[in-house]
Amino acid sequence: MRLDGTLAEAGLKPFIEETFEMGAHKLPKVWIVVIDAQKAHFFRKPDGGLEKIGEALPDKNAASEITNETSGRMQASGSGGRHRLEAHDEALKHESEAFMKSLADLLHEAASKHAFDRLVLVATPRMLGMLRPLLHKDVDMRINAEIDKDLTHLDERELCHYLDETLWASRLMH
Repeated sequence: MRLDGTLAEAGLKPFIEETFEMGAHKLPKVWIVVIDAQKAHFFRKPDGGLEKIGEALPDKNAASEITNETSGRMQASGSGGRHRLEAHDEALKHESEAFMKSLADLLHEAASKHAFDRLVLVATPRMLGMLRPLLHKDVDMRINAEIDKDLTHLDERELCHYLDETLWASRLMH
C-alpha cells in the first residue's frame, strides 16, 4: 500500500500527540476513512469541519503476481463446462484483499498508538465486508459509525456536508 499526504510525510506522530479541547473538556480524536477498491481517503474532524490527512492506494505489485497459470477455474453457467477465470479478475480480487489487509494493519497501528479515539468507516458493502473481519479489536471498539456507500468521489466540503446531514444530525436527534 502506498500512502500520500500527512500520513506519508509525518507518519502517525502528529496525530498521537494532538489534543482537542473545548473549555475544560477533552474532545475525542475522530478519523473518517472513506474506502473503495482503488483508494482510501483519511480525514480527521478537528473542529467541526474535516481535514484530509492522507490517501492510500493499493500496491499494484500484488495484482501482477496473478497470472493465467495461477488463476482458478469455475463452472460456466448453462454450458456444463468449465472455463478459466480471467486473470485480470483474479488480480483485482487479490489486490483488493491485500489492500484491505494493509488498511486494517494501518488502522490497528493508529488505534494502538491512540492516533484516534473514534472511527467512522465509509465504504461499499463489499469493501466493508472484506475489511470487517480483518480489523483488530482495538479498531473495532473505536468504530463509531459505518456508512455503506461509495463516497470516495466527494471532496472534504461535500463529505463534511453529507456527514452533517446523515450522521452527525441523526446522532444529535436521538
